[in-house]
Amino acid sequence: MTQNERPILDGMALASPIKIRYKGYNEGDKMKKQNIIKNKKMTPETYKLKRAVLDIIYKAKRMTQLPWIQVKVGDATAGNEATLGLAKLRANKLWITEKAINYGLDKLTHVVLHEVLHAVYGKDHDESCPLMSACLPAKPLSQDECYRHFVKHIK
Repeated sequence: MTQNERPILDGMALASPIKIRYKGYNEGDKMKKQNIIKNKKMTPETYKLKRAVLDIIYKAKRMTQLPWIQVKVGDATAGNEATLGLAKLRANKLWITEKAINYGLDKLTHVVLHEVLHAVYGKDHDESCPLMSACLPAKPLSQDECYRHFVKHIK
């Protein structure tokens, strides 16, 4: 990968081993046509992965009212290998890749809450907020910081 290539995360993308940047999210049916994330079949192993995402969403629900959110776990397709998550804007649907889940709880919390803000509230990227900026910081936010920024965005 050259220095100018920026793999995608939302997708969120790994710009380098240190920096992660967000590609734009997709609206409406464009999501289906692009096939950025291929859903995994629901097996006990897939459910364990999905459970990690649901736990983050349930914690956010305890802090504020959230509607039901459809969560799918999958793998990024060819050409989108760095994608970690996508959301259907204001449609309460999000997709998280297994790769994002395997990055660890702090980064996963960041990805999930970022996608929830897109999926539920239709929030756009905001460079003044580390949770909704187009780039993840080199040092990821802690879970508490992610939830604090999340609550700030919905008020």
